Amino acid sequence: MKSEKAVMTCFSNKIYKIIFSLLFAIPIILYSISSNALPAPLSSEQLLKQSDIIAKVKVIGVVKIGQINGAVKYQAWLKILESTKGNVSINDTIIVGWHKFDKKLIGSWAIDYYPGDELLTYLIWDNNEKYYKNISWNSAKKIQSYNKKLPVKDGEILFSSEQCSN
Repeated sequence: MKSEKAVMTCFSNKIYKIIFSLLFAIPIILYSISSNALPAPLSSEQLLKQSDIIAKVKVIGVVKIGQINGAVKYQAWLKILESTKGNVSINDTIIVGWHKFDKKLIGSWAIDYYPGDELLTYLIWDNNEKYYKNISWNSAKKIQSYNKKLPVKDGEILFSSEQCSN
């Protein structure tokens, strides 16, 4: 029969192994959670300062460009309804692009532009892509939404049903 001291030593060794395993596993778990977490939202002041264009827009159409590095690339054609900041006027049109990543844990951080939507949006010029893009996940506010449908096939274009009207 084992002595009480031997049982306690065996028990202590198991406890140490569990503690060591947890100390090793917890940082890995926390890192994986933080790498999928949303960055902090930009303040109103930051959005105002960092944006090239601040405008109320209507989405005239959206095209699916294709799959790039595990993300779906889209571009939307936006009509300026009101301009607060930037070198755009009412009825001008601009292109905005975005990549939609498949985020299983908490969802995509992309701001989707659906045909017919009206939004207040904060955009910056992307010199590499040659189109505008959002500066943060909180840099667009939906005013009116008509659908939640994006093109499915590469090269497919969906237009707003009211593309020619205000």
